[in-house]
Amino acid sequence: MYYAIAGILCFILQNMSNKEFSRRFDCKLSGLALFNAIAFTFCAAAVAIAGGVVPLSAGAYGLAACFAVLFVFTIMMIVVSMSMGPMGASVLIVNMSMMLPVVAGIVAWGESPTTLKLVGIGCMVLVLVLSSIGSGGDNDGKSKHGGAKWLIITIITMISNGVLSIQQKLFSFWFPSDSATAFSFTAFSIAAVICWVMTLVFKLRGADFKPWLSRKGEFTLCAAGVGLGTAGGNTFHLLSLTMLPAIVAFPLVQGSVVLAIWVLSLFVYHDKVTVPGIISLIAGIAGIVMLSI
Repeated sequence: MYYAIAGILCFILQNMSNKEFSRRFDCKLSGLALFNAIAFTFCAAAVAIAGGVVPLSAGAYGLAACFAVLFVFTIMMIVVSMSMGPMGASVLIVNMSMMLPVVAGIVAWGESPTTLKLVGIGCMVLVLVLSSIGSGGDNDGKSKHGGAKWLIITIITMISNGVLSIQQKLFSFWFPSDSATAFSFTAFSIAAVICWVMTLVFKLRGADFKPWLSRKGEFTLCAAGVGLGTAGGNTFHLLSLTMLPAIVAFPLVQGSVVLAIWVLSLFVYHDKVTVPGIISLIAGIAGIVMLSI
């Protein structure tokens, strides 16, 4: 349970840092490539210090490479989603991805849910549905208040995030003798290389990085927050999966992050308070309690 709590705190840092980047800087692909190259470098360095530089089995290296490619796509899409709509609703919908590994846990790994946990999962689904209803999108689909384009991008990100979660569970299931920190180090190192190569390609094609590098302090601080939050969140989450079944670990961690970000978005970013939002908060708290029992 302690690993799960540590992961929750790190994921909150990751999400807040992504939101601050999307508020302060343009979210063009060239800038996102540079931002994530720096963030993933911080990330890999943090995991290396934590003891992640150890060998993996051949299959685990392959899974880490697949994870890295999808991870780069997912993180970039999360930033885009946050730049286009309300932070709380974006995070809520993205974290509906928790249903994918939960279903996989029941179908593929034979994990048996209790009635209480099924009700808890239902509460978390209700949270996400109500939050999407109460997101306050514009009728014309324009960015900052949500809309159709934001919703489509966020749903794609949700699916991608769910596949990442399944890959994490597959690692703990297929390679129980391999180190979770070593898997994280390998995946984040590959992700960093991918983003640095993308940055180089953009540079060779004449991309101007001045809009981002003109404020190096803010840019680096946001990247460090994403990198350290990602490193801690994913590593602690992988460790929690060795002690908790997927049907508990995924809803608990992601549901808690969702609720924390929802509350922070109200006070820090002044997201609109709606009746569906209030109901979702109550249902979310009930769901987390049920999933924790």
